[in-house]
Amino acid sequence: MERPTGLIVDEFQRFITIDAQSGDANFLDVARGYRCNCVLATQSVEALHNALRSSRHAVAAVASILANAPTKWFFATKDQSTTALMRVLIPGPPEPGPHIVDARPTALLKPGEAYWMMANASWGRGRARLDLLN
Repeated sequence: MERPTGLIVDEFQRFITIDAQSGDANFLDVARGYRCNCVLATQSVEALHNALRSSRHAVAAVASILANAPTKWFFATKDQSTTALMRVLIPGPPEPGPHIVDARPTALLKPGEAYWMMANASWGRGRARLDLLN
């Protein structure tokens, strides 16, 4: 526990499990207490539900995983489940008007551009400086 560790899982929907004892929802809950930083990359929220065949246990497991992963990045997607989640997580406008994800849909995001939410509930939309990634 002196140094944080990390786990990166790309295409997480291919590996997700919902076993009550050793499933990913339980793992994330325990890992947080041991300073393990987990990065779970998936195509969409719907991909997680489809991987688990959308049973009621699957819905609960996906909700728990999303709750135990407080920092989220949303890149370009047309998935309605992901957009619905973003409408819940990102505050609506202070005055009546369209929600930011309706005004600037995720389907129209450019390469490297994303909406993000941090563990402290701050959020925004930005674009990576691709010239710095080379």
